[in-house]
Amino acid sequence: FNDKDPLCNTFRKEKGFTLIEIMVAIFFITIAIISLTSLTIGSVVLHDNVEQRGKASNTAVMLLNEYSADPFNLPAATLTGLPAKNGFNWTLTPTVINATETMLSVNITWKTRLNKTKALTVNRLVSSAVGTP
Repeated sequence: FNDKDPLCNTFRKEKGFTLIEIMVAIFFITIAIISLTSLTIGSVVLHDNVEQRGKASNTAVMLLNEYSADPFNLPAATLTGLPAKNGFNWTLTPTVINATETMLSVNITWKTRLNKTKALTVNRLVSSAVGTP
C-alpha cells in the first residue's frame, strides 16, 4: 500500500473508536443507569409502604386487644388516639350489634414519605356473653 495515495488510505484499517461510537456507548450506559436508579427508588418506596402498613396493622391489633380485654367494660363512644400510638393516628369506634355483641373498629392513619395519607381499618367482633344456654 502507498501511504501517499488517498484511495489506498480509505481502505486502511484504523484502530480505536470514533467520537460518535463513544458518545453512543455513553448514551446507552446512561439510560441503563437511570433505569436501575428509578427501579431502586421504586423498590425503596414500596418497601417503606409495606413496612408502615405492617406497623399500622400491629398497632390496630394491639389497640383491639387492649380495649376488648374486658368485654363488659367496652368504650361507649368513639375514642381518638391522642397522642398518636407508635407514630400513627387512630380512632376506635364501638358499634353495638345486639345485647351481647359489639363490633370494635380501629382506623389507623399515617403519612408516607411522599406526604400521602394512608389508612387501614381493622374490625373485631367482641361478645360479652358469659356462657352458652
